[in-house]
Amino acid sequence: MQLDELRNSHKKQEEQLDQLEKVVRKCNLVFFGVKEQEESYVELESVIIKIINEKLDLKCVRNEVQRIRCIARKSEDKPRPIILGLTTFGKKLQTLKNKNKLQGTELYIKEDFPPKVLIQRKNLQDQLKTEIDGGKKNFNQKIHCTRETY
Repeated sequence: MQLDELRNSHKKQEEQLDQLEKVVRKCNLVFFGVKEQEESYVELESVIIKIINEKLDLKCVRNEVQRIRCIARKSEDKPRPIILGLTTFGKKLQTLKNKNKLQGTELYIKEDFPPKVLIQRKNLQDQLKTEIDGGKKNFNQKIHCTRETY
């Protein structure tokens, strides 16, 4: 009885942590392909703001950037992804809406998802590839990863 209560409590806590992680990442974007020339946080922030202003044709100022950081280890082969935390969800949506303006460049933008969601999305991509290879052409567009409705 007590073991079941502990398992239930643990499961609830894990679900709460997952929800908190999603909330924390809600206004984040990940930039890929940005050449690493900057030496400081301010320079990195300026580079990303310049990309948003010039390449995405959006107006972005410093006070709309909550945080910015590189992820992964520095490598000579390819630039590290950069996580940009914006102050509003609306600015994130505007940026994602204009990301197609980066086509033809080495830059691209994705949403920042928790590791569990990334794993689920990768599995779904693999499943989609299998279905397409099997000849299936029609797919339901609804995917709800939180409650495992695919």
